[in-house]
Amino acid sequence: PAVDTIVLGEGERTLVELLATLELAGDLERVAGIAYRARGERVVQTAARDPILDLDELPWPARDLIDVAQYLAVWREEHGYSSLSLSVSRGCPYGCEYCADAVMGPHLRRRSPENVAAEMRHLEREYAPDRFRLVDDLDGLGRDWLVALGDAMIAAGVTTPYEGLKPTHLGELPMLAQEKDICAERNAWIPTQGPHPHAPPSLDPQALQQRWREGRLLEGEHLEDP
Repeated sequence: PAVDTIVLGEGERTLVELLATLELAGDLERVAGIAYRARGERVVQTAARDPILDLDELPWPARDLIDVAQYLAVWREEHGYSSLSLSVSRGCPYGCEYCADAVMGPHLRRRSPENVAAEMRHLEREYAPDRFRLVDDLDGLGRDWLVALGDAMIAAGVTTPYEGLKPTHLGELPMLAQEKDICAERNAWIPTQGPHPHAPPSLDPQALQQRWREGRLLEGEHLEDP
């Protein structure tokens, strides 16, 4: 096998501790949040690592390590506009099978609106995208948080609009920031399965088609399935 160690769940703190332990030839069993191959091909899973509660303490992604200009150019060619993604939360109580939030646990944690707005302003200055894309469920973030984000964006001088995952039953969410002209309303990403009370049965073609129709009636422009 080519894999000796796997980081389970959130990896920032775990990876730092794991690398330090490997460098010193230390005891891997003391590193929380990993599974590793011990002698005799025995697999050992260590104690779970506590989730990071204050997401603001995490650094922003090191986008300078990639060719962002090429990324924006490809996005503009494919979609007609350029976009940069931001992740503003971790965890979700709904547990949809298709979603990466399940890896982050059932408890929602959100960055502060001020921290997100500061990152947006930085990205505006460095890369000037046409939009930001929140890779989060706007339903889960909550109305109050979204309103606070709009206020924080205005305070930070952010003018680039954002879009994100929005269930059709929350069609009024983009209107929260309409007067501020900061929430893009052109795209609605429709969840297709999950135990959320407003979600259709998993992989039910008729229910899925109905949600697509609802999305078109709601948005009237572009509609994307995640």
